[in-house]
Amino acid sequence: MHDKYTDRAQAEGLRARSAFKLIQVNEKYRIVKRANDVLDLGCWPGGWGHRGQFMQP
Repeated sequence: MHDKYTDRAQAEGLRARSAFKLIQVNEKYRIVKRANDVLDLGCWPGGWGHRGQFMQP
């Protein structure tokens, strides 16, 4: 599947397009704050955990 999010994820070196969903959810609900730890269980290819590393709320 190729759409604008897949292409953008590849251009930004992200593992999956789902990383953009994490950004959207966090902007709306602020679930990840500066001192929080993020644990990504049972995922592949790990897009949320990968993006969580670089989030700076």
